[in-house]
Amino acid sequence: MTENDKISIKNKKPAELKSLSFFDRYLSAWVILCIIAGVAIGKFVPLFPATLSRFEYAHVSIPVAVLIWLMIYPMMLKIDFASIVNATKKPKGLAALTLGHKNSLDKIANAKKIVVIDGCPVKCASQIVSKFTDKKPDLDIQIMEKYGIEKIPEPTFKKEDVGRIVRDIEEKTKAL
Repeated sequence: MTENDKISIKNKKPAELKSLSFFDRYLSAWVILCIIAGVAIGKFVPLFPATLSRFEYAHVSIPVAVLIWLMIYPMMLKIDFASIVNATKKPKGLAALTLGHKNSLDKIANAKKIVVIDGCPVKCASQIVSKFTDKKPDLDIQIMEKYGIEKIPEPTFKKEDVGRIVRDIEEKTKAL
C-alpha cells in the first residue's frame, strides 16, 4: 500500500469504507456453530471421529492438517475471492493456465483466439499452450520484456504502470 493509499483511507469516513460482508460480520457466530456441530457429530455419530482418527501420521491428524492447509493457503497467496466472483459475473474469455491443467488447456484449444500474458522470463505460458494444444498464441505479451516488471514476490509496479499496461493490452486485443 502506498503512502497516498494510506492517506486516502485515513480521510474517509467510516460509512465510506467498505462494509463487512455477511459472512465476515457474523464470523464469530459461524465459528461457534461449527464448534457446536463438531461436538454434536462426535457425540451422536461416534463412528465419524473414530474413522477420521485412523488417518494419522506421527501423532498428526491428516484430515485436520489438510483442512488447516486449505484454510491458510489462499491467505498466503493473497487471493482476493471477491475479484474471482466478479470475474465470473462478466467473463471476457479468461482462461487460467495453471501448470498445464487439462480443463484450461481444453478451453484454450477450442478458443477462437488465444492471448497469452506471460510473466515468466522463459515464456512458460506460451510454451505450455504450444506444447499441449498444438496452437500458437494469436497474441503473446511478455510482461517482463515489454514492461520491465520483475517476477518477484512483491510487485515492482505502480498504479500508473498497471493502467498503461491494461490500455496497451486492450488496444492489442481489439486489433485481433
